[in-house]
This record gives sequence, structure tokens and C-alpha cells, in this order.
Amino acid sequence: MNKEILMNIIDKYYLNGLCESVRWNIKDKQLSINAVLATKNAITKINCSDIEIDDSELCIFNTTQLINLLSITNDFIELNVESIKSTPIKLNIADNQYDLSYHLSDASIIPSVATIEEPTSYDFEFNINNDFTTKFIKSYAALDKNPRFTMQALLTPENKEVEIVMGAAEQHANKIKFKEEGEFIISTEPIPFPANIFKEIFSANKNATGKVYVSNQGLAKVTFTEDLISVTYFVARNNN
Repeated sequence: MNKEILMNIIDKYYLNGLCESVRWNIKDKQLSINAVLATKNAITKINCSDIEIDDSELCIFNTTQLINLLSITNDFIELNVESIKSTPIKLNIADNQYDLSYHLSDASIIPSVATIEEPTSYDFEFNINNDFTTKFIKSYAALDKNPRFTMQALLTPENKEVEIVMGAAEQHANKIKFKEEGEFIISTEPIPFPANIFKEIFSANKNATGKVYVSNQGLAKVTFTEDLISVTYFVARNNN
């Protein structure tokens, strides 16, 4: 297996350390991962085809340790699941230099992932690409990792735009504003979301094309497609 593909999948749920513990479910070379962030305000759903791992459920408790093991391997690796009485206990990783073993955890200590009750329809949506993610990440860095940003649908006689405002809620706080073309029927109020989570989502998917859907009920859905990988994030609004 190409290590780059596996690392790309891991990056999309790990989000630079925001999510450590997950289940990998593999059936008929189809990998699915449902994960919840440690902060409990975002969920990730990943599907990837053509994965060369035997059918199994792999419980990954410490993704950081798995990344550290993978970091010393070459570009092409072989993955084998070691089981006792049909229960996976190790993920064995090999390249042309190393034989590595990652010990799998008990399923009982992996956080369960809630079922998302999506709204019947979202109030506004817009497309995202590399240019957008670059603007967002630069804005986040320029304001020294502020905790929030808002998204708002703005209908004018000329355009339908989604306004992104990066910055704290206080009037005197420094802010960065930019706009994207959107799809919606009526304007909305600004809705605050956690900036750090979106920054990590966009960083992990900067080479993918995607879309953001926002509900006035306080839920954002972000979808990406990249080669054989599809990923969906659900992120709850901030309280302020």
C-alpha cells in the first residue's frame, strides 16, 4: 500500500491531534471511519475504497503513536491484521527495512459516535477549493489563532454571497473579512463556529474539492472528495 494514501486518510480524522481514538472498519477493501473530536463538537465520516487490509474492525486508541511508527517507513508498506479468536490485537506494518507492530485497543475505550440528525435542508451553501482554504488558513494565522469565525448569507440585488468574518466577538477585536459566492434564498444572521476546527479540516483537505452547508440551527456540514477518499464533517456552532 502507498503510505501517502494511508497518511492522507489518517490526517483527515486526526486533524493535527484533535481526534486520537477511532475505529477503522474494513469490509471488501472498503474502509470506513466514524470519529468524534475530543471536544465532542465535531464528527468525521470517512470512506475510502481499494484498501489492502483484511476485513476487520481496528480500534486505534492513540493515533499519534501510529503516526510515529509510520513516519519511519518507506513509501510502500504492507499491513496485516493479527487476531486472537477473531479479535484483532495488532496491526503489523512492514516495508523493506522495518517490521513494526501497533497494538490495537479494546473497543470499549473508543468513544462512541452519535447519530447526526441533519436538517431537512440547509440555509446556505458554498463551494470550497484550494484558494479558499489558503485564505482561511492565512486569516486564522494572522489573528493569532483566535477561537471563532462567523458565516453569514448576504443577498444583494447583484449577488448571493457568503461572508466569512474571522475574529473574536467583541467590537474592538481585530477582524478579517472575505466573501465567497453562495447558494441560498434569503439572508441569514452571522453564525459563529470554532475557527481552530475548521482550520484543521481545511488543512487536512487542501488538495480536495469540497462544499460547506450551513443551517441556522447551528450545524455546518463540510464535504470533500479526493481520489478514492470521501469525507464529511459535521461541526456544531459556538455558543458565542
